[in-house]
Amino acid sequence: MLSAISGVSTVELIAQGASPACDPDCRYEADWELIKRFRAGIDLPLLVALMQSGSSAARSRAAFLIEEAATAHEVLYEAVVGFADDGLADCRRAFVKFVTETRLYDATIADALAKCLHDTDQTVRLFSILWAIGAPTASFDHFCTLVATGTGLSEPTPRPFDRQLLDIWRAESLQRAARALAIARRVKSGESIRDIRATIAEEDSFLWFGLERFLHLRQDRRRTRSAPQSPAKG
Repeated sequence: MLSAISGVSTVELIAQGASPACDPDCRYEADWELIKRFRAGIDLPLLVALMQSGSSAARSRAAFLIEEAATAHEVLYEAVVGFADDGLADCRRAFVKFVTETRLYDATIADALAKCLHDTDQTVRLFSILWAIGAPTASFDHFCTLVATGTGLSEPTPRPFDRQLLDIWRAESLQRAARALAIARRVKSGESIRDIRATIAEEDSFLWFGLERFLHLRQDRRRTRSAPQSPAKG
């Protein structure tokens, strides 16, 4: 275990957490000390370097750190947006969770979110829908218009030679995105997942389970915040 961890440099904490010799408890302590510093805006260029590393293991670790730090600092902006195009689903999901927590929204972020809504990874798609559910009305309406124009839709790999097949793929992808936003809209209006699911057969059960769990946790948090507090005993 690290001793006097607050006195250990950020460079050392990053290196120690990445070492194969570091046991899980040591890595956990190192990462949470890093998260505390990054939340406070300390040594953020080192986090950016980790996010832009050529090592997938380093970027995956950075994804965890950025999700937990979730503080909007200008120095992180470019690297966070870059995560939306990362080859690792962990990083793309971290991008969505970061902008959800920080409530950042502008034209660049909207375009990146649109890509994540079209993502073939189910967790990235789920968190994109969760972002839409929690988005302010103005941002959500703007985003729906943006997605309807085809923003965020990239060509399949490999690209089909037949133009008709490409058009079919594009139409199906746009329908899938529209369906995701329709789900978000219906949740925002207060419909239950059970009722929405009964009318939409195309979605994977993973998505419905994730939405149900999220809404259940949100309801529990609201119930806890609104519960009357017991008077202190003295």
